[in-house]
Formats: sequence, structure tokens, C-alpha cells
Amino acid sequence: MKITILDDYQNAIKNLKCFDLLKRQNVQILHKTEKDPNKLTSLISESEILVLTRERTEINEELLRKLPNLKLISQTGKISNHVNLIACSKHNVGVAEGVGSPIAPAKLTWALLMNTVRLLPQAIEGMKNGKWQINIGTTVNGKTLGIWGYGKIGKKIAQYAKVFNAKVLIWGSENSRKKAVEDGFE
Repeated sequence: MKITILDDYQNAIKNLKCFDLLKRQNVQILHKTEKDPNKLTSLISESEILVLTRERTEINEELLRKLPNLKLISQTGKISNHVNLIACSKHNVGVAEGVGSPIAPAKLTWALLMNTVRLLPQAIEGMKNGKWQINIGTTVNGKTLGIWGYGKIGKKIAQYAKVFNAKVLIWGSENSRKKAVEDGFE
């Protein structure tokens, strides 16, 4: 069985514990996203399974026509508009999506927010240059944070903001907004 893992630009897939599950399979890992459909086809034409790393490669009708051996697409995280599900069905290609965890993206989002308000990169650079407390920064306390969507990640960010005493405004689908209000957010 030929398995191709696409878009591992961080060269991280082989180091994941779950990669051990594939040790007896014929696995090809592509580290660079190939946008040219003809070049991509030549790289994956023998593949029976594609593993997509997020939304980096578009799977459309044109590409699927050129992949007669393809039986399954496995997507890390949720499927988005980069995979044409109707075309996959037409070509008898199954699609599986991951569930993912909101923890890492929520933590990264919060870290970036804190870096912005506390000016941490500038303070660290100052300390590297022998200067102590080159800035003061501000706090999240009392500020308003807008969050687009109230899914797994949006909920975590809203909880973090609440702990830091920020006002939280949620925008998204009607169901998202309703759930946010039920959880005490605007």
C-alpha cells in the first residue's frame, strides 16, 4: 500500500509517536507544498492513501481524475474547503478527518496576545542587550477581546480572557453566538 503524507514542511511527521503505526507500510513524505497540479500528480500518482497536513494542498476534481489508485484521504484536523468532497465521492475516494485538540492553538493564540500587550519580545531583546525593563506594556484586564467563532478553540480563548478579566465578544454562526451567551459572553 502506497501512502503519501503531504506538506510536512517542518519535517516533523517521522518524529511523531503515531508514525510508528506506519513502519511496515510504503510511506512517502513530501516536505514542500506543490501547487503545480502536474508536478503534484507526478509525485503522488501511485498513492492509494493521502495524508493531508492541514489545508495546504487542494484536492479538486482535476487532481482526482489523475489519481486512479487513490482510495482514501486522511486529513489532520477538520476538513475545510480545500477538499472537494463531491469530487471525492464521484471518484470513490473516502475522506477521514481528525478531531484535533484546541489546546495548542489556543495556547499559541494566547501567547501571541500576551506578547502583544506586554511587549515581551522587545523586553527580551532589551535584556539580551543588557538593558533592564525597557518597556512597561499593558494588561488584558479591562480590554475587549473579539473572537470569531465559538468552537473548541474559541471557547478556550474566551475562558482565558475571562480569567484575565477581559470583556469577550463572540461572533460566528447563530449557534455559536447562542452558546457563547449561555456561557456568559456577549
